[in-house]
Amino acid sequence: MRLDYRSVLFTINCILLMAALLVGIYALATWRRRRGVAIWASGYCSLFCGMVLISLRGLIPDSISIVIGNPLLLGFLLLVLAGIRQYLGLAVPWRLMALAVALVAAESLYFTIARPFAFLRLVFFDLAVMAISLLGAAAIGRKPSPGVRVISRSIAALLLGIAAAYLARLVMTLRAGLSVDLMSLGSGEVAIQLLSGVMATGLALALILLHSSILTEELAAAARDRALLVREIAHRTKNDLALVDSLISIDQASTAERDPTGGARLGALRDRIRCLAQAHDRLSRSEDSGIVRLDEYLEVIAEALPGRRELSLVRDFARVEAPFSYAAPLGLVMNELATNAIKYAFPEGRAGTIAIALRRAASPGAASERIELEVRDDGVGTSWPPVRQGLGTMIVKSFAEKIGASIAYAFEGGSVFTLGFELPPRSGGS
Repeated sequence: MRLDYRSVLFTINCILLMAALLVGIYALATWRRRRGVAIWASGYCSLFCGMVLISLRGLIPDSISIVIGNPLLLGFLLLVLAGIRQYLGLAVPWRLMALAVALVAAESLYFTIARPFAFLRLVFFDLAVMAISLLGAAAIGRKPSPGVRVISRSIAALLLGIAAAYLARLVMTLRAGLSVDLMSLGSGEVAIQLLSGVMATGLALALILLHSSILTEELAAAARDRALLVREIAHRTKNDLALVDSLISIDQASTAERDPTGGARLGALRDRIRCLAQAHDRLSRSEDSGIVRLDEYLEVIAEALPGRRELSLVRDFARVEAPFSYAAPLGLVMNELATNAIKYAFPEGRAGTIAIALRRAASPGAASERIELEVRDDGVGTSWPPVRQGLGTMIVKSFAEKIGASIAYAFEGGSVFTLGFELPPRSGGS
């Protein structure tokens, strides 16, 4: 069965319409990062319109179907080349490209209307398509980054395939001689048009994949830069807090002898500053930007608790990763609760145990994860909230509210403080 040439062109038009819509939708979706994509979308619109006009040859005047259709077809390849150069950060020679389209339009007009000569018109057009396809293949293959090397080579191969298809048509035209006409090329012309349409569609998919891969690389690089900046800021903040701690230490040494109460307050202030410094230290070491291992952070603070004397400190920290905004408040709350237990739960120097635990609480069906911090002692017990609320109580309440935590108190042979809070879900898993 012999395929009708016009039916083949109609099929190609349907394929190219889908390609044009696909590239156009992608260009709209990447509106602010369209490097090259908007030009490619314009090129596919040009290709579709040109193929529609060519497929209507015989139904509409040649002055429209050929004289307008051929420049639109060539404009497709020129716009693909322009988009490639823009994607590569190269200057786009718009004047030269406009001149090429004008020459094809003039040649089509002259050899179609003024002096009809299909042979020269086909030869001229085929050579132009081959030249622009080769230029595009050479440009896209120029030192691609490792992440897009395969895609770039695929695009180059498709452009070389289009050049090869039109080289085959040029050979067919030369063999047919001066009396050649587009319709007279028969099944060879049908095969070339089908192959060119398929390669143009594949080229659309490859260009979209190339652009999206570059955007992914840029976003990954930006994320790495942001993580490095966060760690650097955290490191500098830790150093600044260490300097403040040193200054307070000097003041504490000179104050302690004449004002023991004031010296003790400065010591408590130093402990709080160390909690903040340790939080920034953990952030500066984190591989995941803005995420801190709470168990490691609390372990360091627990080791530095002052005035433990004969007390036994038991720690049980489950591995928990949380945003940095949770670290400092949680560390300060734990420091205050444990320090208060050391100071007041064991009067007259009696021995005892302080147990600190960080654990995941069961929260079936919840979108967020519930975490509990427990500070337990086997001392004399206390009341909560205390009748007289000092700075420590204010710190516990204030920073608990900061992370949306609730505080529960119970007496079970000693004081048991339980701080419960929800961690926000992490994108991409924890």
